[in-house]
Amino acid sequence: MIDKSELQPVFAWICQYVAENSYPPTLRELALQFYMSPGRIDRMLTRMELHGWIAREPGRKRGITLLRSRDSARPIQSG
Repeated sequence: MIDKSELQPVFAWICQYVAENSYPPTLRELALQFYMSPGRIDRMLTRMELHGWIAREPGRKRGITLLRSRDSARPIQSG
C-alpha cells in the first residue's frame, strides 16, 4: 500500500518539473528520477488521482495535469 508520505516527494518533484519546464514529466522520467519501476510510479500516480492531486489523460506521454498546489493542501486557483 502506498501512503501519502511516499507520494509527497514525487508530487513535489512533479510540481517543480512543471514550474521549470511548463509541461509535466513522463512516466519514464519519474521512474528514473526516483529509481523506481514504471509500474510503481504508475501506481503512485493512480493514488495521486484518487487523492485529487492530479488528473491524467490516458495514452499521452505527458498527460499529467496538476489539480493541487505543491503542498497538496489547497486546490490550484485558475483564472
